Amino acid sequence: MKTLLRLVGLLYSFFLKAVIVLQSPFLLAVRLVWGWQFLDSGLGKISNIDKTIAFFTDLHIPAPSFNAHLNAGLETVGGILLMLGLGSRVISFPLVISMTVAFLTAEREKFMAFFSDSGTFFGADAFPFLLAALLVLLFGPGFFSVDTLIAAYRASKKQDPSPPERVKMLVPLWVVFMLVYITVYAGFGGDPIQLIHRWWNILIAIALFVVAYAALQLLFKKSILKEQ
Repeated sequence: MKTLLRLVGLLYSFFLKAVIVLQSPFLLAVRLVWGWQFLDSGLGKISNIDKTIAFFTDLHIPAPSFNAHLNAGLETVGGILLMLGLGSRVISFPLVISMTVAFLTAEREKFMAFFSDSGTFFGADAFPFLLAALLVLLFGPGFFSVDTLIAAYRASKKQDPSPPERVKMLVPLWVVFMLVYITVYAGFGGDPIQLIHRWWNILIAIALFVVAYAALQLLFKKSILKEQ
């Protein structure tokens, strides 16, 4: 019986480790996909600002011109910051407020249908934006973010980082750099699906590189131990 309990405990610990490892890639995917959607929405509002102001006026939103410009700027800047993972929780908070207001104004009937028709509620256009902003607000940007680099840099100022700590700093830096490079190369004007496909390919390449590096480090350490 004890052996069975130990086996169950061991399997459960492996399960938890696997789930924890997937947290950062999941948050990265959320930030990239919905950060792009926020950016695309914001740029669309800016390029058609007169229509946006008219839409806000029809919704009886106070100071429609000011709020239209504010919302367009927030979504544009917020989308970029989410993709980079820079000031993630700070920018997520106003995005949550903005999407909640959008829910209560542009899609009020869908919002009120939460208890009577949940499918209508979850099918609202504002819902995935609100959910993505909430996820980042509550759980943070994950490991692959500029916020992680800033935290690691601040920690390195207090003490000299060891080689493994330097590697941890380089991994998110490399990921962020490649994503920014690909995004700029795409020109922000391409098909979002195509851009995400490029992101996915480069993330796979980075993951393979990290695994290969870790394997080489492990083999190197074992060879040193054998020599000693």
